[in-house]
Amino acid sequence: MKRIITAFICIILAGSLQAQTLQASIRPGTGPHSVDIVFKPDFTSNLSYVDQALITLAIPASVSPAPTASVVVDPAINAMNPPVVYSGYTETNPAYSGYRFYTFGFTSSSTAPVSFTANTEITFATVTLTSNAANTSQVYLASLDNIGGGSSNGQGYTYIQLSSTLGGPLGQVSPDPTSGGVLFYSNAGISTTGQFETNSPFVSTNALINLPLKLSAFSGNAVNCSAALTWLTNDEVNFNHFEVEQSVDNINFKKVGSVASSGKLTGSTYSFNTAQPDGAVYYRLKLVENDNSYEYSGTTVVKTNCSGKDYFSMYPNPVSSSTPQLTLNFSANTAGKGQVMVYNSLGQNVLSTTISVNKGDNIVRINTAGLAAGTYTVKTIASDGSAIAPVQKLIKQQ
Repeated sequence: MKRIITAFICIILAGSLQAQTLQASIRPGTGPHSVDIVFKPDFTSNLSYVDQALITLAIPASVSPAPTASVVVDPAINAMNPPVVYSGYTETNPAYSGYRFYTFGFTSSSTAPVSFTANTEITFATVTLTSNAANTSQVYLASLDNIGGGSSNGQGYTYIQLSSTLGGPLGQVSPDPTSGGVLFYSNAGISTTGQFETNSPFVSTNALINLPLKLSAFSGNAVNCSAALTWLTNDEVNFNHFEVEQSVDNINFKKVGSVASSGKLTGSTYSFNTAQPDGAVYYRLKLVENDNSYEYSGTTVVKTNCSGKDYFSMYPNPVSSSTPQLTLNFSANTAGKGQVMVYNSLGQNVLSTTISVNKGDNIVRINTAGLAAGTYTVKTIASDGSAIAPVQKLIKQQ
């Protein structure tokens, strides 16, 4: 089992000028593929504000492709005016046994106070992981003070700094990193404290965190004038269903069917058949999770010519100022050069484009942004002047 280690959370808070203890912990997030970073003070204060913070994730280098991560600051923390600003993350590879580190930065110029109650847990932020590397893993929040250089370069160093809305010098709390019980706290059934090695305590999630569905293959073939689609998955944790989408121009897609998830952790093989018009038709999958979040697969193309004749289609029609790209989909018996010519209602040639014609299937895109609203005639001819397709009527809207 590959592990994802959440390492090095550095929280700088503002509150009392006295040295106080603020411990951190971790728990599975409510959304898929996420963890919550939480903390708990041993003091009560109405004069505190979040000044800045750093959160570093350490991802095993064996997870490939490397996950991307996003962070959302908790609404209670972000209710300040101005709110905490997430400044993005950087990736580094310090010398620690094949882990890839991601460090997230936060800043705020706010001095609006946030109330902290002693021994009451506060959620700071939620981290969501996204990767095609299907996996489940525990997640660790740690102070790797003895790994990758420790506090000498700020790598893996957990500290808390306090300041007051009343002003005055900052007071810093830097707990003894040799004891996991000082830096981190655990919740029964949610998290467990431990230590990687000397001076490297952690708190880990007890529950396994799921990375998103991995779609390992997606392809299509023409069978009896229809498209036969197949795809493979590696695991389907928190996954709901697939929606199959079809397009004749690889731009505008429509739903043509839906397939329920098998729910298997080891993944499944799926198939779906659908009718399609002659020519090259594009397909993609919409991958929908239990919380209705989704992402799209890549596309696969299926070509059919069941009529046995040359075919020609032109879309969208009408075109408009907001959708000016016109797509021609046709077959040709020979390769060579050709022209697409557009004429206005007076018979004037207002647009002419030279195209390369392949033997077999062709897709050509023409930009009609320069045409005024009106009705036009479109001619597509080969280099010898012969017609590739019948004359077409085109409408341009505002």
